[in-house]
Amino acid sequence: MNSNFSQIVQYESDEEMVNENNQVQDSIKKRRKYKVYTWVKDIVFNNKEDALKYIDNENQWGHYFTNYTKDGKKAYYRRNKVRYRTTQCSARICLFYDANNDDVVLFRSDEIHTHQNIKTISKISIEIKTEINKLIEFKLKPKAILESLHGQRRYGQSIISLGQLEQWCIDCNLLPENDDEAFVTSYEFMYDEEEDDDDVNNTINDPDENNAKFRIFISTKRLLKLALNATKIHADATYRLIWQGFPVLIVGTTGLGRLFHPFGMAICSNEKTKDLKFIFESLKKGVEKINEEQYSPIILISDASNAIRNAFEMIFGKRLLIMCWAHMRRNVISKIQ
Repeated sequence: MNSNFSQIVQYESDEEMVNENNQVQDSIKKRRKYKVYTWVKDIVFNNKEDALKYIDNENQWGHYFTNYTKDGKKAYYRRNKVRYRTTQCSARICLFYDANNDDVVLFRSDEIHTHQNIKTISKISIEIKTEINKLIEFKLKPKAILESLHGQRRYGQSIISLGQLEQWCIDCNLLPENDDEAFVTSYEFMYDEEEDDDDVNNTINDPDENNAKFRIFISTKRLLKLALNATKIHADATYRLIWQGFPVLIVGTTGLGRLFHPFGMAICSNEKTKDLKFIFESLKKGVEKINEEQYSPIILISDASNAIRNAFEMIFGKRLLIMCWAHMRRNVISKIQ
């Protein structure tokens, strides 16, 4: 049976044509428009090390990307004052490493710096970033860094610098109106490049392991008034009470009820003769300033430390020295056993 077939042209709807056109458009990759820079030759270095050192000394460039060509490698640098994934500063530099020799050529773009006009949003403050960098130097893991930052946010910074401590002493050195408000009676700070007055005058021969030193004496007006009537002084450092790893030295007296009455406390970077001399001198000046009378105790009660005895005699002269009973008893027991 013969049948005649007629070929019908395939029908294409408008919707199908639109979809096909969209697929064609999607297949075409949109090329990103790159800014064309005009490069100006600046410096020719003899080797790679000199070129990188020069860039580091400028302290304003960070590596951006690198291209490799048949003539050599081109390393491009961006302004590091803005974040990496944001609008970049127009100014750029490029290091060209010649493939035929060791020369490295520094090129600079003719664009002006625009990083001042770029607004960057950061949820981390500069202070926190600085603290994170310090913790990274201690090779702490991210979990430990987060715990440290959380603790500082709740309780404040645990470590204080020598400069911050000195500024705190300056702020707290004023004489308060309240008799029970603590204030810094005296303070001394010596940095690495400075010399102690006692070292210069050779009055005290105490070798210090660290050149940076500090000495602080804290008291109140009421305690300094009570000290005027005391004829004996107790002086010793207790290692059960420490601050930033340094022992706190308490100066005071005892009454008829065998109770200890403090005059003030001191924190020093060392516990040597010149440190204790500073403490006794600070106590003497503070008492005389508040009471406007001469202060001269006649008895020192302490352990068998030569540093305490020598420092006391430098300020108050030769006086009666009484050893603490607890120290004497422990020494006797150790000798008997």
